[in-house]
Amino acid sequence: MTAPSPQGQSLQVPVTRLIELLRQEPALRSHLDTTQAEASLAKAIAPTFEIVFAGAFSAGKSMLINALLERELLYSAEGHATGTECRIAYAEAGQERVVLTFMSEAEIREQAAALCQRLGVTAPADIRQPDVVSLLQGLCRDVIATEGGESKSERAKQASALNYLLDGFVANGDRIHPTQNQTYSMEQFQFATLQEAAAYARRGANSAVLKRIEYYCHHPLLQDGNVLVDTPGIDAPVKRDAELTYRKIENPDTSAVVCVLKPAAAGDMTSEETELLETTRSNPGVRDRVFYVFNRIDETWYNTQLRQRLDRLVQEQFQDTNRIYRTSALLGFYGSQIRNTSAGDRYGLDSLFADSIRISGEIEDTPQFVNEFNRYCANSGKLPADRFRIDVRSYESPNENYVRILNEQGRSLIDQLIHDSGIETFRSAITRYLTEEKRPQLLATLADDLQPLCIALRKAYLDAWQHIGSQPRDLEGIKAMELRQLSHDLKRVGEAFQQDIEASVNEAVASSLNTAFEGASQPQAQFRRAAVGHSGRGVLLPGKRARRGAAGIVARPDGALLSAADRPGAPAGLLPRFVSTAGQRRRHRASPAPTARPSDLGTGKRSQDGVRSLCAGTPGVLHRGHLLDLATAANAATGLSRLRLPDHDRGRTCHSPTAQARL
Repeated sequence: MTAPSPQGQSLQVPVTRLIELLRQEPALRSHLDTTQAEASLAKAIAPTFEIVFAGAFSAGKSMLINALLERELLYSAEGHATGTECRIAYAEAGQERVVLTFMSEAEIREQAAALCQRLGVTAPADIRQPDVVSLLQGLCRDVIATEGGESKSERAKQASALNYLLDGFVANGDRIHPTQNQTYSMEQFQFATLQEAAAYARRGANSAVLKRIEYYCHHPLLQDGNVLVDTPGIDAPVKRDAELTYRKIENPDTSAVVCVLKPAAAGDMTSEETELLETTRSNPGVRDRVFYVFNRIDETWYNTQLRQRLDRLVQEQFQDTNRIYRTSALLGFYGSQIRNTSAGDRYGLDSLFADSIRISGEIEDTPQFVNEFNRYCANSGKLPADRFRIDVRSYESPNENYVRILNEQGRSLIDQLIHDSGIETFRSAITRYLTEEKRPQLLATLADDLQPLCIALRKAYLDAWQHIGSQPRDLEGIKAMELRQLSHDLKRVGEAFQQDIEASVNEAVASSLNTAFEGASQPQAQFRRAAVGHSGRGVLLPGKRARRGAAGIVARPDGALLSAADRPGAPAGLLPRFVSTAGQRRRHRASPAPTARPSDLGTGKRSQDGVRSLCAGTPGVLHRGHLLDLATAANAATGLSRLRLPDHDRGRTCHSPTAQARL
């Protein structure tokens, strides 16, 4: 991106500072995207504003630029498809100039091979051999003659392009490097004026071997940094040339795009044109600054079906824009040029079109504009019958009809032709946008992109201010607030510690991996299998009656023993009891309860190991004293008593619901 102008720097500083403030706020940085705002800022402060003209080859891009500037700068001819990129920038009066960059021999060879493939002829092995070039040019002339002219068919256009390419290589061989692009100034060619340099570059043979042309000319439309860029066709024979156009459209420096489309002449949009529209609309630097030009609109004057299909296309696919223009760049440009001619030079035949008229015997070639002018006068239906009575005579040549009609109708016919071409409407719209609407719209777009960022930043600052305002401002108040926070933190730590103790106790009681607790001796295993029997169902075994009711022991299919109180629907008076193997049942009070050490009450694995060590004291029985010690430790941390065991429930082994379900 080019360095910003002095006016742009005054805007860049505060906006950049705003974006930096946003990035300093973690809460905002994570969900706010500043990409669009940064792109809008770059456009608003850039010293140049590039308008790219893009479209298929022979769509009329170069002629449209010539018509826009009302100067014949760019070469334009149907069938002429090269990889030339043309840039037109502003220059003060008296400082106009041209910079020419030539293709390399390798690039010319590649383009010649692509055109030969389309024509179905063998590509030359060495284009520096004169006999090879002469043979190919002879084939091209034969194709053009067979098709009836250079612009009569696609094959004729391609043959003409190849012929120009070979001519240009021969004529400029001393300026063409085998692998590099050579650049020459206007002075190196000894051109005195821009017109002379432009005339050289416009010649078909020279234009065919130029890679880039930079014009610096004096025109009010180019002021304020406006740059017009003409690109190769998106369907150019050489794929690399088409890729150049797409890269230019996607370039951040591109500010606006003029899509020159051919449905007016072809009836439908091609796949390349559809891709062009999608690529243009996806560039965040372009936004809605897209102008759609349906060129060669004069084709619809003579074909009702084409006109209807174009109207339907516009209604269906271009409803969301009003920047749609229908033009005939050929008629509009040359119409503006012949305003300055007269009968003395046969209305441009001896001046404007002198290079395109070749005399074969006694018959002159007819310039393309002359053919289209006669067609317009005879069949377009655009000329009011009460104002124009025009007769196109079949026994006169096209050039003779052209000169006679202009002699009869004069300036009024030229004005009507320019009006019907749509060029004035397009020129007025582009001029108004670039000179009046561009800067305000760029600033408005920047403001729209900055608005949500500013709102979010303001809200974040207000929330921070309110939070600071809610804080105590005296020393005692600050102490009280810190103590409340400390109490809250300690409470959370105690609750976490209690939960860890509960989990450790439940794991020790409920896990079948604790052999000391389970008392997995052989007699107990036989007792379980006998209780289960062959049916696999649990059997209620007689047990000793507890203090509040009778208790029974049930053996599960997996061999575990459950009290009747643990079964669904058990009597309320039944209490769970732990039963050891036969002859080994022990009272809970029979064994003294070991005291838990502080090191046994840690968290995680240390806590689990501590619980297991307590349980290992009495095989097969988990004493009340063990759980009481653990409950006391947890209660000391949290002030809660979820693990506290009542004194009257000495017969219970564990009060944890998870442990009961396991026993």
